[in-house]
Amino acid sequence: MFWLVCWPLLHFCLVILRKILEKYKPELLDVEGKTIYVCGCCGYEYIGDLDSEPEGYVCPVCGQPRKVFKLKG
Repeated sequence: MFWLVCWPLLHFCLVILRKILEKYKPELLDVEGKTIYVCGCCGYEYIGDLDSEPEGYVCPVCGQPRKVFKLKG
């Protein structure tokens, strides 16, 4: 039930954040040539080398462990 209520709000916040980044820091959105990992649970995209994160790294959105991330491609 919690996710049914919070997911639309979270999605709205992510859309607003993306618009802010597009306006003030567009270079942060440029992912060409970078490695992207996607959380298999919530779809969060990690840009960079996931192996450089500590062993206890979890998805910042849903809290799943690093092992659920898959290389996007």
